Amino acid sequence: MKTLQAPLDKKALGEVAKCLCGGGVILMPTDTVYGVAALPSDTKAVSHIFKLKHRDSSKPLPLLAADVETVVNSGLVFPQSARKIAERFWPGPLTLILENPHGGTEAVRVPDDATAHAICKAAGGMVRCTSANESGEPPALDSATAANALPDADILIDGGPVKGGAASTIAQVTGNEVSILRPGPISLEELTACIKQDKPMPPKPAKIITAAEMRAERDRLHTESKKLVFTNGCFDILHAGHITYLEFARAQGDALCIGINSDASVRRNKGDKRPVIDEQNRAKLLASLRFVDYVVIFDDNEPRGVIAEILPDVLVKGKDWAHYVSGRDVVEANGGKVVLADMVEGLSTSAIIAKIQKLGANDS
Repeated sequence: MKTLQAPLDKKALGEVAKCLCGGGVILMPTDTVYGVAALPSDTKAVSHIFKLKHRDSSKPLPLLAADVETVVNSGLVFPQSARKIAERFWPGPLTLILENPHGGTEAVRVPDDATAHAICKAAGGMVRCTSANESGEPPALDSATAANALPDADILIDGGPVKGGAASTIAQVTGNEVSILRPGPISLEELTACIKQDKPMPPKPAKIITAAEMRAERDRLHTESKKLVFTNGCFDILHAGHITYLEFARAQGDALCIGINSDASVRRNKGDKRPVIDEQNRAKLLASLRFVDYVVIFDDNEPRGVIAEILPDVLVKGKDWAHYVSGRDVVEANGGKVVLADMVEGLSTSAIIAKIQKLGANDS
């Protein structure tokens, strides 16, 4: 089994697509668990998944799609009421049962995961995908567990640990009536309210948002008894130390918001030669990470102002800032807590820049 590291570049995505088109089976991260996937049209490869999992052949494999438009163009019967729900809750933990004009039904979902989305697009828009474990066994939450469970797959995409959590809500829409076939994170009341809205409900917010939008999201999370975690930094050149730190931060609650210094703020804090990467591209890189839920750009030298506006439940900062955590007073006064994270030794943006400069000087 060949292993590819996520995020996948163009060459790696081409390799995954070639494998799938050649009848291969892949192991891939999703927004909940690791999955095993094949092309929907490749009956031999799909049959191979059943054999790998020892799965009952009477239980069809669900479809993962890249986006709503892919499902619209797939030929499946996609009534307006179901599409209205999809446009509100996809990508996310909702599986819709749609009629297949050739007979039967299909279970379809759009995952909230950048790697899964990229693989679906590379595969032509959809893959058949189910959890990467033998039937009846616990799902795999990391690449090693998935590979051990299904060692005869062709490619493993290693996206690190996934967050797990509740399985998706499975729903079927008939006319303007919704039936819940499996309860999950999205309730019958939410789905019914979506259909009955005269005006289209706002889509799920993008990851890169304003502080005001983040406050509204924080309030929404509280209605679901979920905790918002906040951390901040320049994140000028993203490296493995950042990844470890952000994974730790995400584990402290239910959703992670990262506040990043604007370009002007970075220049004031670190000098005119920084940042190396502009604010929009830094935000886009962070938003592409599976365990990052929101990114907010702030212009102050310190994050206290944006923290006071958002009012997160948990504030995470590295232990190297234990002497002074900007916004600590705001969070603790609001009943929240501050968590200090261990730092990865020897990894920093400044050290990387210095190394690049040294290599450049040696080459000249």
